[in-house]
Amino acid sequence: MNKLAPPVHFSNLYEQDGKSRGGGPSWGNWLLYGGLVFLFLIYSNTFTSAFQFDDFAVIVDNPQIHLKSFTLQSLEDSIFSQVEKGVVSRPVARLSLALNWYLSRKNVFSYHVVNLFIHLLATFFLFNTLILLYKTPVLQNIPKKIALSSSLFAAFLWAANPVQTQAVTYIVQRMASMAGLFYIMGIFFYLHAKFAQTKPLKISSFIGMLICFVLALGSKENVATFPAALLLIEIIFFQDKLSWRKYGSVIITVALLMCLFCLLFAFFFLNRDYSIPIFHGYQVRYFNLQERLLTEARIVIYYISLLLYPLPERLSIAHDVVLSESLFNPLSTFLSIAAIAGLLLIAVRRMKQWPILSFAILFFFLNQLIESTIIPLELIQEHRNYLPSLFFFWPAASGFFALQQTIFRKSSWGKIFLSAMACVLVILFGWSTAMRNSTWKTKSSLWHDAYYKAPARCRPAFNLAELAEQRGRITTAIERYNDTLSLVSPNPAFYHSLALMKISQLYMLQGKSDKAILNYRRFIHEIPGSPFPKYQLAKLLYRMNRLKEAASILKDLIASNQAGPETHGLLGQIYLVTGHGDEALHELATSLQMDKQSLSVMESFVLCLVSKHKYDDAKQLLYQLDRR
Repeated sequence: MNKLAPPVHFSNLYEQDGKSRGGGPSWGNWLLYGGLVFLFLIYSNTFTSAFQFDDFAVIVDNPQIHLKSFTLQSLEDSIFSQVEKGVVSRPVARLSLALNWYLSRKNVFSYHVVNLFIHLLATFFLFNTLILLYKTPVLQNIPKKIALSSSLFAAFLWAANPVQTQAVTYIVQRMASMAGLFYIMGIFFYLHAKFAQTKPLKISSFIGMLICFVLALGSKENVATFPAALLLIEIIFFQDKLSWRKYGSVIITVALLMCLFCLLFAFFFLNRDYSIPIFHGYQVRYFNLQERLLTEARIVIYYISLLLYPLPERLSIAHDVVLSESLFNPLSTFLSIAAIAGLLLIAVRRMKQWPILSFAILFFFLNQLIESTIIPLELIQEHRNYLPSLFFFWPAASGFFALQQTIFRKSSWGKIFLSAMACVLVILFGWSTAMRNSTWKTKSSLWHDAYYKAPARCRPAFNLAELAEQRGRITTAIERYNDTLSLVSPNPAFYHSLALMKISQLYMLQGKSDKAILNYRRFIHEIPGSPFPKYQLAKLLYRMNRLKEAASILKDLIASNQAGPETHGLLGQIYLVTGHGDEALHELATSLQMDKQSLSVMESFVLCLVSKHKYDDAKQLLYQLDRR
C-alpha cells in the first residue's frame, strides 16, 4: 500500500496554476465562495415562504416546542416535543426549531435563514470532503486541477439541484438537511483523522467525527448507515491494491445477506399482525410490506431520474404512485429491480477500475436502505434524496474534467468552453431551484401545484378543501372534501374520517342540520368502530331537542366502553333536562371523576344538586368554580 498523503492544507492543492498573482486567495476559493453566494441568491425567494403542512403539527401548534425561556424544563420540553408520543425523537433538530421559535415565534424569516445556512454549510463540507478523498491512496495521482474542478462541480450540482428544495425550503425538513450536514461533517473529520500526522490532531478529529455522528442521529434516524459509509471509504479509497478475491466476495456476501434479511421480514410479517413496533404503521397504510418493497424499487429509480432531470414540473409534495402488486405488475417493477441489481453489480465488480463511480452508487443505495425498504413510511418523499445524493454527481464531474484535460490538453479556449458549460449547467439547476421555490410561497400555491401533478392523491385535495373552508367558501370546501373520499390516501382511515367530520361540521355551519345528520350516519356506517361521529351526532341531536335519540346513542357508547367524560357529561345534561335527577347526578359525577376541568359539566352538576336540594354541596362547588 502506498504511503498516505501528507497532512492536508488546501493551499497545497492549488499550487499548480492555482494561486492568484500576488499570493492572494486561490481561484478555487473564489469559485467556492462565489458558488455559495449563488446558492444564497437562488434560495433568497424562500425567506417569506409560509409554514406548510407538518410545520403546523411540529412547530406552530405544538406548545412543547414553544421555548419561552432557557430553563432546564423548557429545554427538556423542546427535546421531548414529538407530537403525541412523548418520546425522544430527533432532539437536535427539534431543539433548533425551539430556538427559532424563541427568536421569532411565527415569523418564518429566521427559520428559512437557518435552513439555508445548514445547506450552505453542507455544501462547504461536501466540497472539502471531496478534496480530502482525492488525497487518498487510490485517487492521489489524479491531477490536482481535475480534483479541484470536479469537487467544485460535484458539490454545486448537488447543492443547486431543485430536488433539494424540499429539504431546504420546507421548514420541518430541517431534520433531513441537518442529518445530511452532520453526516458529511463526520466523514470530513474521519478523513482528516486518517491524514493527521500527530496524535493530538488524530484524536481531536476522531472526537469531532463522533460528535457529528451523535448530532446526526439526533437530527434523523436514517444516519444509522454512517459506520457502513466509513467502511465503504476504507475499502474503496484506502486499498490501493484492491483484490476482488479478497474483498469482492465479502461485499457480495454482505449484500446477499441484507437482501435475504429483507425478504425474510417481508415473508414472515406479510398478512400478519405486524407485532414488531416498526411494522405497526402497516395497519393504517393502503399497502402491505410486499407491495412497499416492490414499489420502492420503482421509486428509487424515479429518484435517480429526478436528480438527473430535475425540472420543476416533475417535483411535487405529492406524487401519483401506482402500487406494484407483483414482480411483473407493472412490468417496470422487474425492470427497476434489474436496473438496481445491475448498478450494484457494476459498483462491486468495477470497484478497482472505477472507484469514484462505485462509491457514488453504493453510497446512494446504502442511504436509501432505511427509508426505502421495509419501514412503513409514506412511499415517496423528495427530501429523502438529500443525504443519499451527496456524492451522486461526483463521477460525472470527475469524468467531465478528466475528459476536458484529455481532449483540450493544449487548447485553453477548449478548456474555457467546457468550464463555461459546467457553469451554465449549475446556473440552470439554480434557475430551476428558484422556480420550484416559488411554489412553496403559500399554502395555495403549493397545494394547487400538487393537485395538478397528483390528482389521484387525497392530500392535495384535502388541503385545498381546508383552504376553501378558511376563506369562507363553504360549498366549494364541501365539494372538495367529498372528492377526497374517493382518492388514494397515505392513511385512509384518518383522512376518510376527517373529511366526513369536516363535511358534517360545514353542513351545520350552513344551518343544514338534516344533511349534517345524514353525513354523521354515513360516517358511522363507513367507520363503525369510531366513537367520535356517534358523540358528535348525539350532540347535534341534543341541540335540535331530539333528546331521546341523543340519549340512545350515548347509552350505546357507554355500553360499548367507548365513552369519555364528554359522553357522560352530555348524557347527564339530557337527564337533567328531562327531570331524571338521580341519573343526572350519576352521569355528571362520573364525568367529573374522569375530567375535573370541564366547566360546563360542573355548572350542570351545580344545577342538578340544587334540584335535589343539596344546597351545601352546590355552594361548595360554586365556590370552586368562582376560584377559577
